[in-house]
Amino acid sequence: MAAFFAVLSLSIVSDRLKARGPIMAAGCAVAAGGYIMLLATEKNSVRYAGTFLAAVGVFPGSALVMGWLSNNLAPHYVRATGLGVVISLANCSSFAATFIYLEKDAPEYVLGHSISLGSLVLCFLAICIQDLYLHWENRKRERGDRDDRLSYGNEEDLGNRHPGFKYTL
Repeated sequence: MAAFFAVLSLSIVSDRLKARGPIMAAGCAVAAGGYIMLLATEKNSVRYAGTFLAAVGVFPGSALVMGWLSNNLAPHYVRATGLGVVISLANCSSFAATFIYLEKDAPEYVLGHSISLGSLVLCFLAICIQDLYLHWENRKRERGDRDDRLSYGNEEDLGNRHPGFKYTL
């Protein structure tokens, strides 16, 4: 239930702020804290709290990444293809979970939690790099550094490459 309310509230906040990346990065940090708690202690109360932090940090990422992608891909056929690819790749994560959370590792699941923590760190870095890139690209467009694309032909075919298109951060 905590993760459910986190998904709803953070989706609303990200819509109002027009910011997906920073909220997803914060979610990765919260989830990483949860996994660190799961790995670093033997006290069940701390592990239980870590489970909540991991869920609250991870679950909103699915909704936010779909919104981020929808905002930043154009025209409609590029958006549909991009969303389909991301959903397909995300669904493949269950295959990885099958092999990293092994019965022999119960109840600590050090391997699974460690790989999940490492994945969150990589995700955090990727989000920060993407956010910095989109900010840089938006500034170039504001300065007119991408206006030469208008000479490529049909402006409607440029989609998110159009100089007037502004990326959502």
